[in-house]
Amino acid sequence: MQNLTEREKILSITKLGDRASKELDIVQLLARAEGNLQFLAEVSSSSDWQGSMTQGQAILDALNFVQQAANLHTQLRNSK
Repeated sequence: MQNLTEREKILSITKLGDRASKELDIVQLLARAEGNLQFLAEVSSSSDWQGSMTQGQAILDALNFVQQAANLHTQLRNSK
């Protein structure tokens, strides 16, 4: 039978694995959102854009927010 410290090690490794998996999910989701917003930003800056200036600005703002979130995530991860 395992002693308490061995059990704690196993639980710790499992939690780290779950955390790493969730962090990877966050990075992947942010990258997907950034890619989609980058595409929309390019479309909204074309001469045949049919949307309003407000819609175009909302796309650019959302892209900026996603990029800021990705940068913050990177800073948090590097500070550990």
